[in-house]
Amino acid sequence: MSGARWIFFWVYVAVSLHKLRLSVWSRVSRAAQLSSRKTISVYIVGHSVGPVGNRVPPHLMPDGTLRTSTGPNPEILATHTFANAPPLDIVMVPGGMGNRVLEQHNDTSVEDFVAARYPQLKYLLSVCTGAASLAKSGVLDGRRATTNKASWAWATKNGNNVNWVPSARWTQDGNIWTSSGVAAGTRAVYSPVVPIEADWRTKGWT
Repeated sequence: MSGARWIFFWVYVAVSLHKLRLSVWSRVSRAAQLSSRKTISVYIVGHSVGPVGNRVPPHLMPDGTLRTSTGPNPEILATHTFANAPPLDIVMVPGGMGNRVLEQHNDTSVEDFVAARYPQLKYLLSVCTGAASLAKSGVLDGRRATTNKASWAWATKNGNNVNWVPSARWTQDGNIWTSSGVAAGTRAVYSPVVPIEADWRTKGWT
């Protein structure tokens, strides 16, 4: 193996600007820190390669009202699609209103990808309502997990026999980490670093 291969999902859309910075870029920054000592490739996967906006498309809120986003629309560059993403070691799935938009469009791209790739992964992480995508994929069945507390009812309706932990900021069950809100994910994403670095030492990753 020539190094750890990270993937950071940015599917469809993100959420607010502060979540763009915290949910994704803080994790990319951590990967960059590790890459100063070891080889790490970071990929961002979306429905298509190219710029993906932060603004959420029109979507229905839980009360049935239609919401249209008009805030800032910074972009992030998707490097691969679900179809052509390379082999991966670590996957992180962020959350946000984009997850609900996918659900409203019956788009199962995220959970299908997670289900297909999980057997080959070393570590799988979610931030915020990204845990809902993990639950839909089936990988959380019979496992402990947590998610965003403000969206608890919506996120935890997914999956079968998931042991949802309402008081946790983050959980680990096997090689799967799930975190609560955006900031809590910063702590969670550091947790796999210890076993990753142990792998580097014992297995000679370069």
